[in-house]
Amino acid sequence: FAITFLYTYSYWTSYSSRHSISSLFDVFRFVGTFVSFMALFISLSPLLALAAVAGLAGIKSPFVRTPKLSLVNKSDSWEDKLDYAGFSLSPMTVTEALAAGIMLFGTALAVYSSVYAVVPFFALATSGFVALFVYNLHHGVAEG
Repeated sequence: FAITFLYTYSYWTSYSSRHSISSLFDVFRFVGTFVSFMALFISLSPLLALAAVAGLAGIKSPFVRTPKLSLVNKSDSWEDKLDYAGFSLSPMTVTEALAAGIMLFGTALAVYSSVYAVVPFFALATSGFVALFVYNLHHGVAEG
């Protein structure tokens, strides 16, 4: 509970410094963006953990920052220096789809079993994993 409070407080602080909160509509808008943030935060956590482990292990990924591409002259092209191309369904994308399915099943099972306390968390996780999966599919099609 304390971590959720800290996330809520930090997000509220950040949000209220950029947006004026002057009406009930503004509070509802904050709640909507916060729920979206939490859904994506939950679904990105396994991906971020995997990225941290891969970075520590020195495993190369398609994410490359511009300075790593040795762009010295203005005529150099970053597109020529990439060593990945085409659409591929990564194991992580498949895992995200499976996680979305598992969370959806968990949500349905919780409703069926009348354990309503976990439904909001499972619904957030389901929506986050589905959004991440759809984004990765769209990104993979655009790249390929």
